[in-house]
Amino acid sequence: MHWWRPALIILIIAIAAGGLPADGVAGDASGEPRITTQGFSIDAALAAEAHRFDSIRVRVEAPSRIAKLVISTDEHEIDLANTQDRSVFALVGLDQRPLHAYDVTLDLAPFMNKHFTTPATYRLAVMVEDRGGAMATAALTATVVSEERSAVDTTDSETVRQQIRESEMTLTRAAAADVTPAEKSPLTWITREPVDVTIRLRPVDTDAEIRQLDLETWNRTRTRDDMARRISAARPVPYVDVPAARNAAADTVLAISDDSGDALLRITSSTTHLSQLGTTVTLAVLMRD
Repeated sequence: MHWWRPALIILIIAIAAGGLPADGVAGDASGEPRITTQGFSIDAALAAEAHRFDSIRVRVEAPSRIAKLVISTDEHEIDLANTQDRSVFALVGLDQRPLHAYDVTLDLAPFMNKHFTTPATYRLAVMVEDRGGAMATAALTATVVSEERSAVDTTDSETVRQQIRESEMTLTRAAAADVTPAEKSPLTWITREPVDVTIRLRPVDTDAEIRQLDLETWNRTRTRDDMARRISAARPVPYVDVPAARNAAADTVLAISDDSGDALLRITSSTTHLSQLGTTVTLAVLMRD
């Protein structure tokens, strides 16, 4: 038996008992590895016809760098960080081994489409261990439905309407230049203080409203109505100031509202760089709308 399986078994029992937090995050203590689902809850029951799973994205973070990254089912087990079989990377959305990486995003749909081919319920586990020996584990459940059942099932229009889209973007501003890429950016900012590189965030649209929320709001938002309710409960502010140096803006949660609707944004990392042009600030952002 692999040395990490007892921890995985405990996790699976916890999920069955409702013991995993509803935020879809495993191992999120400061400095510890963590596994975060994107666009769905980790305890959601995923279902699709064979070969029809689409974009099952899981983000793996290890501030002390990844030493092992294992995905496993009842029949397959792969350490993505140490395998010599590069062909598996295409099945999980990777270009190369994630050994020593700080974070990676896996897309498990190709792996599931290859290995989950007959109608049944499957479990896929993810385990990350960093170079200090700290671990995080998570498991998701996926059901392959028969074509007959799929043909009988009807789409619940209300469920579709309530689904939240999630996308990633990297926004950069060099000194007083424009934020790029401009077509994706709902935010703009100016630098207010040079030591910690405090930036003042505002919506690109001057008629839009901005609010600062907490990480719990991000983690517990599940539907569009839920997102709208939580955003409306917070008071709009003229701007939000955050320090950007040394990743200080990470986990800042903002909401932007305009005539087209609401968007919830979480800054996942912030970096700064000094050059002759001035200070360059780069933000990695997850956006839900």
